[in-house]
Amino acid sequence: MSKICFITLGDIEKVPTAKRAIGMAPELARLGHRVAIVLWDVPANRARFAMACPDAEPLWVSSDNMAGEIMNKIRAVRKWRPDLVYQTSFGLRNLACLRWLYCRGAKVIAEHCESYSSFGEFTHRLCLKVLENRSVAEADGLACASRYLQEEFERYAKQRKSAARTIYLPYAYPDYLTPQGRATNDSGVKHILLMTALWKNYGVLDVVRAAKILSAKRTDFVVDIVGDGPARREMAKLIDEQALGDHVFLRGFVPEKELNHWFSQASVFLAPLYNTVQDIARCPSKVYYYLPYQKPIVTCALGDPHELLKEDGYYYSPGDIEDMADVLNRALNEENVFSFRSVQVAEHSWNFRARQFETWCKENGWLS
Repeated sequence: MSKICFITLGDIEKVPTAKRAIGMAPELARLGHRVAIVLWDVPANRARFAMACPDAEPLWVSSDNMAGEIMNKIRAVRKWRPDLVYQTSFGLRNLACLRWLYCRGAKVIAEHCESYSSFGEFTHRLCLKVLENRSVAEADGLACASRYLQEEFERYAKQRKSAARTIYLPYAYPDYLTPQGRATNDSGVKHILLMTALWKNYGVLDVVRAAKILSAKRTDFVVDIVGDGPARREMAKLIDEQALGDHVFLRGFVPEKELNHWFSQASVFLAPLYNTVQDIARCPSKVYYYLPYQKPIVTCALGDPHELLKEDGYYYSPGDIEDMADVLNRALNEENVFSFRSVQVAEHSWNFRARQFETWCKENGWLS
């Protein structure tokens, strides 16, 4: 029995990278491994762990300050003595550059789910570029959550003559988001659902503007926006200015156990993108959550959403609000006859991802 330890960062309600550990840990435990997760000791993490990871071992750490968090994580990992350490993000608070202090012979996997060095001010980008390059030298394996990132880190590895192995390992959906049959909506109102953090660069204001255009074409829809963030106040103001109070609803943060309800009543799902390195490199985690419901997904023909959905996607031109509204209208009209033709939904569960990960680790001699 191999021992696998995930190191996570932050409150899972705000930092999605912990979803990888929460999703894969119970599946790896079912495959016969002993699994632990290092987590911030906050209420949201305790609730999600209790719900999703009954077979894993929690290693709780305080988040009061950065130095204390790092030392607590080092002590927790050293005491547990894993055979393999999985860093759900490669940053200083997740023990980047500190392998010599905690490793004790364990193999190290570093995950990259975004190209953090592609946005922000210059000094910030430069520091993160150095850190990304460091992961290629420090880790034995690199789990890349998008094709763009896999190609990028394979290029880094070649430049540095690093022996680090890469795997394309996107996010996935948990089994408790699998509906029992297609839900019906007796009210006659069609629901468009978007799950996202409310940041302007995630296209959330475009969604409100597209809803205004769509409301001139039809009135039998509402847009449910699940999530929270700094753009919430500006979105609420725009909804009021556009007189969309009957069509667009900011539902706020929704507990994981309630997502099945919201997703089951959706007629169409939405995943806005821009034609930027940031969006092309990012793993479309919410798109994987949408898959089990087998309803139209409106997004852009960019990056991993396009690779995943192929002919099954409903695509609008990035940044084109009128086109978004048109494609949403078409998806709403076709939702009752829609079905996936190329997407194999079962291949995007956390169970499937855990087996992919285990196979890769065994091929490299990291797990027994």
